[in-house]
Amino acid sequence: MGEAPAGAGYVMPSVEHEPFVRSDDYGERGLQKQNVLERARLFVARVTIMPLKFCVSVSLVICFYLVCLAFPKDSVVNRVAFSVLSRTILFVIGFYYIKVERYGEMKAEKSGGVVSNHVGWTDILILAWLFSPSFVSREATRNTPIVGKISVCLDNIFVDRDKGGGGLANKLQDRMKQTHEQKSRPVAIFAEGTTTNGKYVLPFRSGAFLAGVPVTLVIIEYKSGRVSPAWESI
Repeated sequence: MGEAPAGAGYVMPSVEHEPFVRSDDYGERGLQKQNVLERARLFVARVTIMPLKFCVSVSLVICFYLVCLAFPKDSVVNRVAFSVLSRTILFVIGFYYIKVERYGEMKAEKSGGVVSNHVGWTDILILAWLFSPSFVSREATRNTPIVGKISVCLDNIFVDRDKGGGGLANKLQDRMKQTHEQKSRPVAIFAEGTTTNGKYVLPFRSGAFLAGVPVTLVIIEYKSGRVSPAWESI
């Protein structure tokens, strides 16, 4: 995983559905038939390791919630806590080592935001660990127990999608300009507008670049393995 020009190491899909095809050992929708040993292994993991990992991860989220209650306006404290707890959760769920490669550096100008491809929910934890940014959330999230308080603490941008996005483009531009002027934390933007299986980068939407300020481009890439981290649809 590293910061690189969009499309580095990737090819554009020749068939429209290829970016969304699952390619792990469990097949389409995770329904591929497994042998007896694999089914036994999954059963043991389901009743031992998985509940333990889930409980530890939830406990860490609650810890950050308590940090948000104690330091609701201290951005330094909650950014450090968000980064540390995100990396800890990644370790708990199996991401023991994450390789970060950097290309170039922002010198005279400061980045206005973090623009990334999107594969799955673990992308959020990776970006949280590296940048501790704000995210774009649904307006309804604001009133969700625990998650709502955390979202406010992160200074997320809230959007009412039932009203056509509630001026998201303008909110993004304003936040990115504030970040560029070092007045707020960066906002993470998944500029493809959807998730893929990680083998392709789709064309970026223009909203992430309308503010006219520099951005940090990030490409998140996962190694092929038994389980795909992707939120693909087929």
